[in-house]
Amino acid sequence: GSIIVSCKKLVEHFGPLKRAAAVTQADFSALMHKHAKPRGTLSAATLNNEIIRWRGAFIFAVKSRWFEMPVDRAAFFGPHFVQMNRKEMRIFKQRARESGEQKVKFIERDEFHKLLAVAHTPAVRGQLWLGINVGFGNRDCGTLKVNAIDFDAGTISHARSKTGVERNNLPLWPETLAALREAIDARPEPKHAHHADHVFLTKRRLPWARENYSGPMQQEFAKLRARAGLDQDDRRKTFYCLRHTFETIGCQTGHQVAVNYIMGHVDDSMAGNYRAYQAADPMRLVTNFVRDWLFDLDTKTEPVPAVSCTTSNQVSRLAVSRRQSIFEPCGASR
Repeated sequence: GSIIVSCKKLVEHFGPLKRAAAVTQADFSALMHKHAKPRGTLSAATLNNEIIRWRGAFIFAVKSRWFEMPVDRAAFFGPHFVQMNRKEMRIFKQRARESGEQKVKFIERDEFHKLLAVAHTPAVRGQLWLGINVGFGNRDCGTLKVNAIDFDAGTISHARSKTGVERNNLPLWPETLAALREAIDARPEPKHAHHADHVFLTKRRLPWARENYSGPMQQEFAKLRARAGLDQDDRRKTFYCLRHTFETIGCQTGHQVAVNYIMGHVDDSMAGNYRAYQAADPMRLVTNFVRDWLFDLDTKTEPVPAVSCTTSNQVSRLAVSRRQSIFEPCGASR
């Protein structure tokens, strides 16, 4: 998995005969700068994750008594071989955008339709629709099982692979449902019997994502970009950008809680702890809004009105009107 890949980078950089105790702070700095942009290929977030794994490899060796490290780990790794905090991450990304090294992770509607037009297999088309409809990522699609889809209700229930956050009854568009039916019908015979319930199988009869393996969608998406004539425009746009697109468009409805639920974001806030369930109507409103944007339709979705927290009377009237619309029949009096 990713830990093995990170350890291979350590061996490639330091050499197989380098003793762990002989690695210096300058060596760690050189390793970091080698892989960081603009010299390397790692973004700020990816570099942060790599530093965690690189440090973890040495700490594991210490705990296994393979070599000794000073009690003060900063004295061994150095002051710079650490994770960036959120402020540093924002500054790093802003500078990368200003220099043109980091592009906006967003798929325009015309780009999506071009990608869809050159997606020659039902499995790829189905995953494209899931990416833009409900913000599914590579592993979400690769681990999706048939019983997670309710074709009668037009919904899907699938926990976020990355976070384990439950996502139940997410609304699916007619186009997405049709693409999923096609993908299921076109599946090859699975190589292993326990993969028979997966929605998407590769030509090698394996799931598109497995444990410690993100799957071939990254390479497949690069081919799609080339066939669609988008490769020269921006090589950094990946399948995962569909999640960014869904978030960017969906949040314009003002129903951020519903967007977060569909995306499978972790919500450790007090409100998240108190919230008993996610209502279906806001989710349907968000996904319909994204669909209207995708097909360039005149959306009838009205954003949630912004109310100043200082005008308590307005807040009270808005809250009362919403309770009436949800819990009382039309024309009912209080």
